[in-house]
Amino acid sequence: MPHGRAVWHSNGNAVKVIVNDEDHLRIEVDGPKADIPTLYKRLVQVTNHMENKVQKYQRTKRLGYLTTDPAKLGTSFSCEMHMIIPQLAVDLTKLKVVAEKF
Repeated sequence: MPHGRAVWHSNGNAVKVIVNDEDHLRIEVDGPKADIPTLYKRLVQVTNHMENKVQKYQRTKRLGYLTTDPAKLGTSFSCEMHMIIPQLAVDLTKLKVVAEKF
């Protein structure tokens, strides 16, 4: 791992904190069955803990939270969801029909 980067993860990898990889800081939370309220609550708890115990996040009145990714400037927030869809590709004809809709 290059100098100045770090990864921390909780037992079971439910929470990961990555420092100086694609951005200054990335916090990932994971959980089963798309329980979005619980995942968001966990994210807020980790973020608040880090800001209170480690260091305040860089923020300006004009630009909001500072980040290396211009798309995240202001809120510095992005959200991704990964889903496992069993047997989606069993029937390739049906898969193509679904894919063409998007």
